[in-house]
Amino acid sequence: MFRTAASSAASASGLVSLDYRLNGVLNENMEPIYPSIVGAGSLTLEDIKVKGLKMFSIVGKKTGSDAVANPDLKKVVVKSSIRNNVITIDRTKFGAGLFRLRFEGKTNFNGQMNLKLRVGLPPFGLIGIPCTVRGTKDNPKIRFFSKKTDETESEAPKESMLIKNDSLPVKGNGFSVTIALARMAAKNPKPKKH
Repeated sequence: MFRTAASSAASASGLVSLDYRLNGVLNENMEPIYPSIVGAGSLTLEDIKVKGLKMFSIVGKKTGSDAVANPDLKKVVVKSSIRNNVITIDRTKFGAGLFRLRFEGKTNFNGQMNLKLRVGLPPFGLIGIPCTVRGTKDNPKIRFFSKKTDETESEAPKESMLIKNDSLPVKGNGFSVTIALARMAAKNPKPKKH
């Protein structure tokens, strides 16, 4: 499920901490029914190297900065919440070389993005370029000097899988998971060419 929610992790390697609370419904194969999931928490990028993520590559090319194209992220806390198949990301700030970046917005389990991005220019990031990011991680559409975003599509859960008051449903297979600072070493070995 983490791989699905954070699909851009395929372009990253390093150490993260996860503190998240989830409620939802499981199907007969004990897999989560994504539109039923409700939760919130934070993902801390303890020490992550990002390489080849298209969104950063495009911004890095525009700014002429390899530090933006392939950032090293340390102690960056990404807070988010999940409801109706939409992941809402709170405002998150981080430095990449001399630039100061900020992003917030929505994405979903289908991989669609609808984010606001601000690229703070050197020396202190006081002057910034507003951007919007739509599309997917593999095909991001970035508009520079734009602040307007559209609504991210959600999938409303069926009545039988609604979670009332953020508690588990009385009927059906429910799950409640608390992950407290689970430290994961994320390695992304590339397949060998034959």
